[in-house]
Amino acid sequence: MQEEFRRYRSWWWDTESTTVYRRDRTQDRAPRMLHLRTDLSRVEKVYLPTTTSGGGHDKDHDSDGEGRVHYYPKAGTANATSVLEVVEFAEDMKVRRRLRCALKAWFDWIEYLPRVGWVGGYDGVWVWGLDRAQERGVIVLVPLESFQECKEQEAAGEDVDPSTTEKQVFVLYEEQTSYWITATDCISLWLSSKASVSGTLNPQTHDLEIRFTFTSDCTGFRHLYIGSFDPLAPTQSVPSASVIRNGKAYTTVYPQPTITPLTSGPYTVMDSPIYVDVNRGWVYAHARWDVGETGVFRVDYTQKPPVDSGCDASLVRLTKRGISHHFTFHPLLQYEGGKSEVMVVDQWSHLSEYGIDILTLADASPSSSSSGCGITAASDYKHGVNGAKLVCQIQPAQWTAFTALCRAKEALNELIPLSKPKVFRFRNSAGLLIYGCFYPATNSTTTSTQSPQSPPSPSPRPTILQMYGGPTISTITNTYTYPRHARVALWNSLGLNVVLVDNRGTSERGREFEQGVKYQKQTAHNGEGSGTYGGLGTVEIRDWIETLVFLVHGAGTTTPRSAVENPQTGHNVWPYDDTDDSNPIFDIRSLHITPTTDLLPFLTAASHTDGQTRHTEIDVTRVYTLGWSYGGFLSLLMYLKYPSLIRKSVAGAPVCDWRWYDAGYTERYLGIPNSISNDPMISDDPMDPYTRASIIDILKLGDVQRGLIRRRCETEERGAESLLFVHGKRDDNVLWKGVQGVVGELERVDREGGCEPGKSDSERDANEEGERERFFKLMLYETEGHGLRSRKTVEEFEVCVARIFECS
Repeated sequence: MQEEFRRYRSWWWDTESTTVYRRDRTQDRAPRMLHLRTDLSRVEKVYLPTTTSGGGHDKDHDSDGEGRVHYYPKAGTANATSVLEVVEFAEDMKVRRRLRCALKAWFDWIEYLPRVGWVGGYDGVWVWGLDRAQERGVIVLVPLESFQECKEQEAAGEDVDPSTTEKQVFVLYEEQTSYWITATDCISLWLSSKASVSGTLNPQTHDLEIRFTFTSDCTGFRHLYIGSFDPLAPTQSVPSASVIRNGKAYTTVYPQPTITPLTSGPYTVMDSPIYVDVNRGWVYAHARWDVGETGVFRVDYTQKPPVDSGCDASLVRLTKRGISHHFTFHPLLQYEGGKSEVMVVDQWSHLSEYGIDILTLADASPSSSSSGCGITAASDYKHGVNGAKLVCQIQPAQWTAFTALCRAKEALNELIPLSKPKVFRFRNSAGLLIYGCFYPATNSTTTSTQSPQSPPSPSPRPTILQMYGGPTISTITNTYTYPRHARVALWNSLGLNVVLVDNRGTSERGREFEQGVKYQKQTAHNGEGSGTYGGLGTVEIRDWIETLVFLVHGAGTTTPRSAVENPQTGHNVWPYDDTDDSNPIFDIRSLHITPTTDLLPFLTAASHTDGQTRHTEIDVTRVYTLGWSYGGFLSLLMYLKYPSLIRKSVAGAPVCDWRWYDAGYTERYLGIPNSISNDPMISDDPMDPYTRASIIDILKLGDVQRGLIRRRCETEERGAESLLFVHGKRDDNVLWKGVQGVVGELERVDREGGCEPGKSDSERDANEEGERERFFKLMLYETEGHGLRSRKTVEEFEVCVARIFECS
């Protein structure tokens, strides 16, 4: 649940009950919390090394001596199960209550509970459930009357028929898609009036209803919706189709909620916690109107949107372009003179600066300047927040993490200054916009064959494709990234260009852009292009190769833009305004490239037939890949599939076999293995998504084998490895056991692959003095996990990378 759904806890306090109890302990409302009790008994165990530097063992060492026990639900195997509980804390006792009828009895398809919480002002909780494929989801309201004390439940037995329960659960929203449903933090439920003090709906005052917000990308972009639900309204609807057990629909009926969109348009509402001002009828949330830049908006949910308006008439944009913001809202409102103020912690940043301010947001009214569709531009404020008053700025000495960040910035800038990134964009062969950053080498010598009046051009340099490219993350952002990209500055100082790209599949770009990594069985046999999708490791690789084609051939018509210096602040800011249609966008299809075109000739040719010149900063004969985790998977995949293009590669903790990766993450994109093959670990179908994305299966292909043998021969000639493979044996994310097969196959090719016809390795080695160079190097660490933590290990890694990449 942690990485796959970003849920890092299993308990949630009812803040209202806790506040009442603290104020007056005579109130019959003890503090209580919602708890998900997890059962791991069906989950497979793996054992991780536990040997410490002192020769002892960790305290959680398994009694059998196999290692530290780690529960790991691989794709196609059993997941953990969770039971919903409410725990009440009285003066001298603790009472646990569970649902009279388990959620599985109502919804037998639910596999995951990625989000749960309390309903504000109402005695009830809400649950968001997903099926195993994450293609079906439901938001359920559960009144507290549906819970009973565990002792009573155990005495009555656990097998309760849902149709016989006195209380019921209410389906607020249900969605089904062939894409996937993203777990977000934008769900909030509350009673729509403060008249309810006890938290119980009063039939005599029928002006109360439960309102809720959630997000959905059913329109192609993730947008915010609001729903209203009144359990006491006259029942006129039919039984919910969701409430089915063994094919039987129960007779429980209730009114259907009313759902209204709050936002719309070609932008994405971010997966960040929202804040609801129930007194003013406002919802605060984050959005990404421009690629790479996060802003904050406020929308009035009490206004009825105009019919077929196609825009956000009641939306007020609180931040202006040029700075990324992330707000953390204070849970309390202050009222002064009839006006409300919300206190927020604003973490703002752009390409060259980072800071934290504490602000108050007053009743910001729309200004005269508008950016269209009701989105109001922010007023002129130092950090671009409309209607904000600065309370204080967090100084470096007041926040430990901020202090470390500032010190790192100063030290790194003095030692290795980070060059200005050249932000670029182009349309790929599928017609989608690809964004990236090009960091030029800082010590490259300049030569020029042009006239004396022409400025000198930098000489071609080796280029690193620094990869991640996995779903749920984007790296091309208008944020302060120096500490995170410190190695970029290091490679630049050693004479290497660095390229970063957000390929298809990365987040916050809408369904069309993200769904390329989703395996769809009905179209996978038709290839990767023309709107068909083939799973992990397909469209991502294509976008990286097309990026190289753009930088080599397309940059002559639309030069990548360096970060622009703001004359008022002197800071580097984002060079593109996506609302400006005058900015030229290079379309790679102008080179007559389709999704199935072989791209290697475009990179090996000295120039294109239409006269466009090459990007002189990139030496296409020395292109390297480097990545970690998902980036390690892509880096290794490109190394294997493009031996004539990718000369060197560094793969850190790569996922080599998706059958050995986490079920919640893998099955979201590749499907459930049992639905493809009877044995989830074995499949003879070459179009099986797990086979196509498996490095161990790709290594068996004839072209890949021949490419590895050719690299082995080149290594013997040049005396340097071309592949660095890094892994920690204590990695509990990408398991070493799922990587061992790839390492074994690489060692076999390195040991048995012949370079000279008719001559075996033993005959050739007998005529050579010393030990033969290997074409790949394995750095395996007993005490490291998914990332390198030890200073000594990090230094060894960086020195080895510099040696393999032949840094000058």
